[in-house]
Amino acid sequence: MFSLMGKANFKYVVLGIESGSQIVQEKMGHRLDLALAERTIKGLQGAGIKVCLYFILGLPFETVPEMRETINLAKRLPANSAIFFIAIPFPGTAMYEAVKQRGTFLTDMILEGKDYFAGKAVFETGVLSSAVVESMYRRAYREYYLRPSRILNGLEIWLSGYGPRKLRDFLLNE
Repeated sequence: MFSLMGKANFKYVVLGIESGSQIVQEKMGHRLDLALAERTIKGLQGAGIKVCLYFILGLPFETVPEMRETINLAKRLPANSAIFFIAIPFPGTAMYEAVKQRGTFLTDMILEGKDYFAGKAVFETGVLSSAVVESMYRRAYREYYLRPSRILNGLEIWLSGYGPRKLRDFLLNE
């Protein structure tokens, strides 16, 4: 199937892995097999298709070790990029009702949308504080993108598009 996707000119696929913890996957009601996800990513890339992964941190029932599992999985999977989100309990969802019953909203989820994608936690539960969730969110990006292999890969991509002369000009600010 992946080779057919490549032949059909697919260039980029986004996969919502959401959590690196099988326990969290089950609590969310997902049946994602994390080993299958890794094989899928390798198959897509083998067909020349770039892969971006989405992950969610700070779910109402999630623990710090489970968030660590997610960050470690993101680093271990051979994707081209990853995007991390802080869990958002939108009105009308089971997560919203769970937070309403067992947590505290830090913003009015119906009237305000400004914090939805700003890297800010919008609720707290007895399990995690907003400060811990926001810290893990920042850590996820640091650990994922500031690895030597990611930096070298980015530099290689940049050089292939602009060449060493442009890099020298950029670095020298000419």
